[in-house]
Amino acid sequence: MPDGAPSSCCKFYKSAVNLDSGPCTASLDFAQALIGVKSPSEAMELWSAHAKAQYEAFAANAKELAELAKKVAIDTAEPIKASASKLFQPAA
Repeated sequence: MPDGAPSSCCKFYKSAVNLDSGPCTASLDFAQALIGVKSPSEAMELWSAHAKAQYEAFAANAKELAELAKKVAIDTAEPIKASASKLFQPAA
């Protein structure tokens, strides 16, 4: 494997591992904020804002992981492509 593939795999793994802390922290912050609400409508507004923020964070993380997965696939396939092009030279 070329240097690019292991590096890409490491970046993908680190990004995937780091996804755990964000939603957990946001949920704890939401729970603390929910304790201080004074009305059901305030609770619904808080919940709506939290859900929207969580969805946006999920979408951004999914996009980042998809881009990294694409890079891993390209970097991993590159040596195969290079070997195949040497093996199957066009006829002169």
